[in-house]
Amino acid sequence: MKWISILLPKKFSLQNVVCSLYVQMLEYVARQVRSNDKPFGGIQLVLCGDFLQLPPVGRNEGSSQGPAKFCFQSKAWEKCNLYTYELPKVHRQTDAEFIDILQNIRVGR
Repeated sequence: MKWISILLPKKFSLQNVVCSLYVQMLEYVARQVRSNDKPFGGIQLVLCGDFLQLPPVGRNEGSSQGPAKFCFQSKAWEKCNLYTYELPKVHRQTDAEFIDILQNIRVGR
C-alpha cells in the first residue's frame, strides 16, 4: 500500500460492505501503513457509483453502532476534499419514456 498513489475501487457505491464503518477503517489503515496523516494516507481516491441505487448493507444492524450508513456519511469521507461530478446522460437506454420511468424509480417517485 505504500507505493499506491491512486485508488479506484470499482462500483464503490454498490459494494455491500462499503458502509460508513468500513470506509473509516480503510482510511485509518491507509494512514497507518503510509505513515501519513493526510486523509487515506495521501492516496488519491477516484470513486464511481450511483448512491441512489441501493442502501448499504452492514454487519452492524441492531448493534450499538446502529444501522449501517452510507460511506458518504462517514467521518473519513468528511476529511477528504472530494469533487462530485454527475453524468446526466443515459447511455444504456434509448426509449425516452422508459428512461423517465427509471429515473423516477431511482429517486423514489
